[in-house]
Amino acid sequence: MSKGPIYIHTNIASPYRRHQFEAVATAFPGSRVFFSEGMHADRPWEDGASQWKVQCRRFRHHVVLPKLGMVTPGLIPELLRQPEGTVHLVAASPGNVLLLRLLGRRRGGRLVFWTDGGFAESVALRHRRRFARWLRPAFCAAFSPGEIGRTYCRNLGFSDQQIFNAYLSHDVLLYDRLRREKGPELRRAMRGRLGIAADDFVMISVSRFLELKRLEDLSDALLSLDGRAGGDVHLVLVGDGPHQRPLEQMRAGLRNIRLHHIPSVAYNDMPEWYVAADLSVFPSEGDIWGLVVNEALSMGVPVICTSRIGGAELVRDGENGFRVPVRSPGKMAARIWQLYRDRALLQRMKGNATSIVDSWNTDLAVRELQRLAAM
Repeated sequence: MSKGPIYIHTNIASPYRRHQFEAVATAFPGSRVFFSEGMHADRPWEDGASQWKVQCRRFRHHVVLPKLGMVTPGLIPELLRQPEGTVHLVAASPGNVLLLRLLGRRRGGRLVFWTDGGFAESVALRHRRRFARWLRPAFCAAFSPGEIGRTYCRNLGFSDQQIFNAYLSHDVLLYDRLRREKGPELRRAMRGRLGIAADDFVMISVSRFLELKRLEDLSDALLSLDGRAGGDVHLVLVGDGPHQRPLEQMRAGLRNIRLHHIPSVAYNDMPEWYVAADLSVFPSEGDIWGLVVNEALSMGVPVICTSRIGGAELVRDGENGFRVPVRSPGKMAARIWQLYRDRALLQRMKGNATSIVDSWNTDLAVRELQRLAAM
């Protein structure tokens, strides 16, 4: 049984959060969300059509202290009013963590370290040195997705009994419903909109254009395949950002593979772009998770991704996609061409992809929070 509300503290407001917050608010009445900083302003998260079940507050003004970073004074009255037994999920700056420790725990609240995945071992060890001194004593538990999150939190000093699986997920209900009810219709409509034939081979890559996303590896892979393609291969590239060089390379170099660049798509419209594709390619080397893996699989789209991202643990080689080493455009190209040539294997992978809907969703995350709250 749930005990008291959950207060969520985060510096990042992203569109996939809404359904997670509402699921928490349903299970833990009185829950609230505090956005301490407006990061990712280019990705508006608010959905005007949504009936919000959780109270959200956004704090734009803060103080920056040496070594502690941002501290948000506006949280102080909120913390002083918190009900007894409040659990605080905290993905925020060290300064706000110490503020929560000072006021939240004095009011009987419990602080839970919340992260959307993990980092490579070398990064985690560097974090551990700072974390152990300033932050680790503040937290009673950790909430992080999958094995990569568990490993990361172990490296930060949490015991296995203190680590709970966050099952980071997109809006599974929306994606699954659209795929089941309108999948073929949406696929035909989107392909018609882009001028793509029904039997053509379509890849999709969804990403912010940042250096760590390694879109140049995707560019190199496709440029190496371009001479073998016969005009029935397409890349739908969804996203934009400051790192434009890979896009310019593909525009200049691709002759047979058709490039469709879509700078911006509203979050709730993303399922119809995925369902038009046969394969999702995600070459990133720096995502602590990479939610596009979840999104694509739930729409029945196999995934080729690097082994460096957190979400790679959802990709089973030869079953629902392939994992390739980071910065290996040649191996990425080989896997793309394998699926282009072997449509029977591609179809089997599509059938296997959607199992993620049952094994990686918000309901499972809420159950873990209920276990945590009952500690």
